[in-house]
Amino acid sequence: MITTFTSMKGGTGKTTITGLLANYVSKILNKRVILIDIDPQGGCTTLFLGQEAREIIDGKSTPTIFNVLETVR
Repeated sequence: MITTFTSMKGGTGKTTITGLLANYVSKILNKRVILIDIDPQGGCTTLFLGQEAREIIDGKSTPTIFNVLETVR
């Protein structure tokens, strides 16, 4: 199953519903879930991985998706 939540308008609950659905599918339906957060604010990343938003000083200070996923392994 592939599910997306998209909207150009902010504040519509995309992060909330995405997080809740991912949690439901994982815990209740006992399925594996991959959640890809492309929002620059990183709401789901912060919610699930506890990653704090980092100030961008140069290209090296911003974690890549590989860095984030590597910490979970």
